[in-house]
Amino acid sequence: FALRLMPFLSGVAAIALSFLLAKGFFKSEKYAFFTALLFTLGGVVTTVSRIGSGYAYVAAALLASLYFAYKFFSKGISINHPIKSGLNVAFSGVFSAIALVIEPASIIPVAGIIVLFAFGVRRIFSAEKLAVAKVNEEKTDGSEEADVAKKKAILKVKSNYSYKKSVSIGFAFLTFVVFTFLLVLV
Repeated sequence: FALRLMPFLSGVAAIALSFLLAKGFFKSEKYAFFTALLFTLGGVVTTVSRIGSGYAYVAAALLASLYFAYKFFSKGISINHPIKSGLNVAFSGVFSAIALVIEPASIIPVAGIIVLFAFGVRRIFSAEKLAVAKVNEEKTDGSEEADVAKKKAILKVKSNYSYKKSVSIGFAFLTFVVFTFLLVLV
């Protein structure tokens, strides 16, 4: 019982995470339910969980990492709550590190998760360019005060996005690199 309880709970968590991931992706609870049902009836996770294999941990950790990476990709970093929204990156990195420590062959799915994170950071850079362009397009009366106000607005936009980039890249470095390294040492 003791040897099979944790893999069983990891399998249940993997099924729940597949539901949450599909719900975020499809924006429909019906499709999310069918995704979780197919994931369950596929048999791999339930079989691995039932026999008490460590691969149940890997499946749950990879799905958790993918879920948090997708949350970061879809929502980005909030300017009002940058640390709270940056925790999506941190949790994604922590679960990737756990999956890598349990099974080194999970480097391939972890690489895919890192690519998803990179696309999320790229969206932040693109949003910054669009915001700066929007401020630059605003018409001014040509006075010196209007130009100074425009420059201040551009600096404010750049500082907001600079903070978002720093939070996301900092959390990613700490968790994907440093935390993985520390777990491998342990």
